[in-house]
Amino acid sequence: TARIKKADTFKYEQYIPTPIKLVTSYDGNSLMTLPTLSLSDQQRSEQLTQLICQKIAQAGPLPFVEYMQLALYHPQFGYYSQLKKLGSGGDFVTAPEISALFGQCLAAQISSVLSVCHEPNILEFGAGSGQLAIDMLTALKKIDSLPHYYFILELSPSLKRVQQENLKKQLPDFYDRIIWLGRLPTPFSGIMIANEVLDAMPVRRFCVTDKGICEYAVDYSKDQFTDILIPANHDLVHALNHKNIQLLPPYASEISLLIPAWIASLANCMTSGMVFLIDYGFPKSTYYHPERLMGTFMCHYQHRAHADPYFLPGLQDMTAHVDFTTVAEAAMMNGFELSGYTTQSHFLLNCGLMALAQSHQQTAENMWMTSQAIKHLVLPTEMGERFKVMGLSKRICTPVMGFSSGDQRHLL
Repeated sequence: TARIKKADTFKYEQYIPTPIKLVTSYDGNSLMTLPTLSLSDQQRSEQLTQLICQKIAQAGPLPFVEYMQLALYHPQFGYYSQLKKLGSGGDFVTAPEISALFGQCLAAQISSVLSVCHEPNILEFGAGSGQLAIDMLTALKKIDSLPHYYFILELSPSLKRVQQENLKKQLPDFYDRIIWLGRLPTPFSGIMIANEVLDAMPVRRFCVTDKGICEYAVDYSKDQFTDILIPANHDLVHALNHKNIQLLPPYASEISLLIPAWIASLANCMTSGMVFLIDYGFPKSTYYHPERLMGTFMCHYQHRAHADPYFLPGLQDMTAHVDFTTVAEAAMMNGFELSGYTTQSHFLLNCGLMALAQSHQQTAENMWMTSQAIKHLVLPTEMGERFKVMGLSKRICTPVMGFSSGDQRHLL
């Protein structure tokens, strides 16, 4: 199942500052029924726990955003520092792991943009196993539309090694034009792709109480991490006020203060081209709807979705939906044009998904597998409606087929 499946249905049991309890996963299997941890995984999680406890002992409770940053991105013990299995053997499945059709559809869209770029390059953020790069470059080669260079900005050393191995094996003739980066290139012209990147940016969890807005922080007592509430700082209050939304107590959610700065950094380095953002999320009015009382924050471990951020620190993924209104506002403030915003289903169908599927070898087994993949990618109950695609452009004018129908910019 995809990482997003049924995430909307989960809620914290309480929003008051008490320890969060383990919840039952969506398939009815308790997290406590999982196989025994390997010794190395257990040690990694324990070492990260000790590190976080030391920080709490030195400076007091950590704002949740700092805990999430450490749990996901600590260079030695964080979730993304280790070699994570993707697909059925890992914690979640992303669209490129479901079918090559996803990358082929993106390639169909990208080829028309590359043809009018001053320097036709591609930059992918967080390339996972490298499968999306393989599928796109293979498709672009068939239509004689390869980029000059394919850049990958990857924070995980272990995933970088996996990508290098896979890409060298699958694309030996193009491999010398694949370049791994540690930071954004300046200047850059071409296409930027971020598939399930924004959802993994650390968020601030907040709570609206009768006394005003508070922020969640993490304390440690009685051998467990504990949620507590602290006064919200100025940046958090200002960001919520800027959204111009009415939140009445009791109400808990989260907000990313990193996304606007990240969008600004893309605008600063891009001279011309387009950015394609693919992730699960909502417009502001849906994200902060009065009935969404507990936000969207979720954790994922071995295909179990749950709401306990303190379960096996460093060994589970943590995510939150994307507020695409904030993304659009930040983009336009920094010189981007909003080229389109639609569901993944509309985007893939607009890019010729069905024609591409029909071009595959039509054995009975392939037809069944292709049919199943399409269901995962486009059905509303799977990834089709929950995942959105946003296009941002800068100093470039070309038709964008992915948004030719079903454009939902008016909802932002």
